[in-house]
Amino acid sequence: MLEQAGAQSIVQGIIDCFFEEEGELVLVDYKTTGVGSEGEFAARRESIRARYAMQIDLYRRALEAATGKHVKEAYLYLTNLGETIEM
Repeated sequence: MLEQAGAQSIVQGIIDCFFEEEGELVLVDYKTTGVGSEGEFAARRESIRARYAMQIDLYRRALEAATGKHVKEAYLYLTNLGETIEM
């Protein structure tokens, strides 16, 4: 359940991957976003990060609530380029 500005919404999603490292969690979300070449990726890195920021924040909050552990790092992994974006 997500509450913003006094309104509640049900949000559904699936966390692709997380693992524990030194007592804290690392969250990884896989994306098949078509960003083209590596050069295009470099130019669009920030817009990709911004596009998925809310989703990753919700996943982070849900994972912390479900496990009682802190998510210390979160990443997007772009499968088509083999590139990682730290969130």
